[in-house]
Amino acid sequence: MEPDRELVILIPGLARKSQQAYGDRLSDGIEDYLDAHRELIESYRRVASQESGRARFEIKLKNGQQKVVDAIEVTWNDLRPQIRPSSTPLVGLVLIFYWFSARMWRSIPATSKPMRRAYVAWILFLLSWYVLTILAFAQFSEFIPDLVSKNFDGLIKVIWLFATMVLASRYVTDGIDGSYTLYCYFKNRDGLYDRVRRRIISFFWQIRDEIEPFKRVTLLAHSFGSAVAVDAIAGIATRALEEQPLQRVELITIGSPLEYLSFREPSIRKRIEQCVSCPILTRWVDLYASTDALCSKAPFGSNRKCTAEAIELGYSELEAQLGLSHDAYFEHPRVLGEVLGFRNPSTVQTSVLVAE
Repeated sequence: MEPDRELVILIPGLARKSQQAYGDRLSDGIEDYLDAHRELIESYRRVASQESGRARFEIKLKNGQQKVVDAIEVTWNDLRPQIRPSSTPLVGLVLIFYWFSARMWRSIPATSKPMRRAYVAWILFLLSWYVLTILAFAQFSEFIPDLVSKNFDGLIKVIWLFATMVLASRYVTDGIDGSYTLYCYFKNRDGLYDRVRRRIISFFWQIRDEIEPFKRVTLLAHSFGSAVAVDAIAGIATRALEEQPLQRVELITIGSPLEYLSFREPSIRKRIEQCVSCPILTRWVDLYASTDALCSKAPFGSNRKCTAEAIELGYSELEAQLGLSHDAYFEHPRVLGEVLGFRNPSTVQTSVLVAE
């Protein structure tokens, strides 16, 4: 019996990590999932290919069914813009006007308290970062420690130094970097939106010929990657092409901020509607955690091929505020079961046997 072939295409979020970092994490998660479900899995083999950047899993169930799952990551982070030091004061001012608005606050879902707290903290960080940036740019920063030491006691100096260290930390600088990328993406500065969408759709065209043998093609989008995936599918839907790069695809979004983004940028809501109505989209599953400060689920409304489900990631609220829980979806059994097509592992074996 020929094994069923499935393809998982991963679109990561904003994080600037090494190429295939999330692809490797997904593959490790799949392997852990298969090890944890020995009652269902007779054997499996993981085959990595450095040339193609893929991970392949050859899986045999205890009922004799076999499947081959290929997982591949589509990177787009190399297209992200860098903030030039000379333009930092102007860019910082643009970011403050863009993010610090009543509209941004109203865009946060009322049910997402962690996101509200994270937004308040982020605005404070952004404003503090900008003030220090302006001081440094004006070459006043070198006089500040002396000024503090002459006019304030040691405690104030310690607080000042601590605040400077926090604002220079990677947690804050990555946030500034990410907020600038979002601004450029939504406003299509330097053609970022167009270039990212072309990158994803071009990849679909590259693998179009080899997709035919796959029984199931799944697009797994993490965090802001969900917006990238939706834009790509909407782009396919709105182009009057004689042939399409994809004939059918299932979409799984994890840790998606689409509800928040759709209120901030109305164009996102229109693209979501185009994505849902696109004939090539056969199913959309959104998995989100209510404690995830960077997540607000997907607002696709009521549609028979779209479902949303809240899951628990097992992180405290403080850890969630620091963003530590946002990548935990790659180890969550519900996510991995959906990726592998084992939507209810306890009934997979029985249902297959009945079908046979």
